Amino acid sequence: MDRGGKKVFIPVADACYFEARADFCNAVCAEGTYLINESISSLERRLGSEGFIRVHRSYLVNLEDVHNVEIGSTGLMELRLDRVSSTVPCPAVALPRLKHTWGLRRRSACCRLPSQVWHGRAVGIMGGIE
Repeated sequence: MDRGGKKVFIPVADACYFEARADFCNAVCAEGTYLINESISSLERRLGSEGFIRVHRSYLVNLEDVHNVEIGSTGLMELRLDRVSSTVPCPAVALPRLKHTWGLRRRSACCRLPSQVWHGRAVGIMGGIE
């Protein structure tokens, strides 16, 4: 990743989410945002096995960071994340896939994720993004 003209390597687990920007992506981490010279589709293929899921055409989210799903001020569903203050839009069509991933069967659109779903789950910290 580029940060101020320098190449930076960060562990995959440090990324909260990726946001598509044309042919590039922003990697949003607790420490800041990094520009990646890779498409969101390419990142989705590489990071699907690392705990990332595509929840929107422009967003790839680290499931370890999802705190809850809620209705935002616009009336649309959003994912609230733990390490960053931003939210990620979540269209209704993505919710069944998320619920399946989390093992939830609730019909409600908004839910607080059970802590037992995430605690103790290891994500590939050895993998990284360059």
